[in-house]
Amino acid sequence: MRPPLVSCPGNPFKKLAAAIAAKQDFLAARKLRDTTLVQFLNSVTLTCEIQILIIARGEKEATETVGRGGSFSKEGRIMNFSDYLFFTQRLTCAEYLTLTFMQNPKAFGKYDVNDTSRKCDFHLNTVTDLEEVHRVPFGDVLRNEQRAFEHLKAVDPSVSLDGLLREWRQWHVNNLEPIATYSLTTKIGRELFKRRSEKKLVGRHVAGTFIGSGDIVCIPEGSSATYVGLGIGLLWQRVQMVTSNEPLLREYRENPEFAPKFKEMIAIGGHVDDSDHGGAFGNKCEEDFEQAIKRLPGATTVIMPVTGLLPDSGPYGGDDSTRKLKLRLIEVSLGANVRSLIFVTDYTKHLPSKRREYGQPVFNRAERWQQVVKDHSEIISIVTAPPPEIRRRMARRELGQALMRALTGGYDLPTDEKEYDEASKQLARQLRMGTAQQSRFIEVFE
Repeated sequence: MRPPLVSCPGNPFKKLAAAIAAKQDFLAARKLRDTTLVQFLNSVTLTCEIQILIIARGEKEATETVGRGGSFSKEGRIMNFSDYLFFTQRLTCAEYLTLTFMQNPKAFGKYDVNDTSRKCDFHLNTVTDLEEVHRVPFGDVLRNEQRAFEHLKAVDPSVSLDGLLREWRQWHVNNLEPIATYSLTTKIGRELFKRRSEKKLVGRHVAGTFIGSGDIVCIPEGSSATYVGLGIGLLWQRVQMVTSNEPLLREYRENPEFAPKFKEMIAIGGHVDDSDHGGAFGNKCEEDFEQAIKRLPGATTVIMPVTGLLPDSGPYGGDDSTRKLKLRLIEVSLGANVRSLIFVTDYTKHLPSKRREYGQPVFNRAERWQQVVKDHSEIISIVTAPPPEIRRRMARRELGQALMRALTGGYDLPTDEKEYDEASKQLARQLRMGTAQQSRFIEVFE
């Protein structure tokens, strides 16, 4: 079914703009693969948001994501500047589309919405000056398109492009959203957006509870640890960050509203591979972290992301390189008596049935984890996000933290959450604070 076309006077792309403005059904999109942009928009029905993002992101990324059954609204979504202005209702659909097409005038200069088979007038191989086909930054197009800018000023006379850019950048800081873009074909690109809501819960809680202004925080590679760093950037000033976490380093470089929150950010070097890791590792990385941790251990918090964390065997690393880095950081942190060593996880990391997917245990012997927890219970914490139903019940005060659930019992859960519940209660007992009904195994639910 083709989207309805209605009149939209004054807009050179009026029919397409009107079609995209109409909300449609998303289900038909999944079967699409290799189609042109125009055929894609005219042969299926999509939501207004999906259609607009297809134009803004490009045909290939859109069709691949939809074809995999992916969702723009949940995973892989980056809020670029043009999207932000549209979704905050600064731009109309017509203005958004017009400005988006104006980013590449050579390709869309002769575009006719009625010609559904028309392709680009030239092939990339024939272009001698690539500057002719590179997209013009959206902000530059907006600055030069007086009609759209006058519309913005009519709503807010004090509006400026620099002000809008600062607002957009600050939105990323406020919402713990990475401003840099990542390919979903890389592991870090996929992991960074997987279970993002849980990672934000944990990151914000760790930053707000364990960190303070002027602290030193060490963060290795790992997507859960990235969100702790983003949380620190939101909540604190003058923190010294020591990190090998590539997404955090990119945010520091690419978001001018994020970088000033820190006293400084020290990049840890080491070995870097092509796509499997989100940061450095290897001997140099381990040595540099050790020096940083030992400098002022009493003022240092070490954040430890893991691929899994089970009551019987402890933390896991995805491969031998990350396992060795985690082991070195744990041993150095405990030996130097740092202020806090915090394992950051989510419910999918505490399922014994999934242990083979977690990679390699950090400790060669299971009893080693038991001994570490016993000897250093005042330093070690585990902060995690429970599965959805447990979170809902905790928010309604129907369930308590894992240690209280272990002590009281008398409740039932969906089958797919019982495994986590049992593992969490064991971990909560391991990290119980003396005889009190409190534990350093902390579940964040809101």
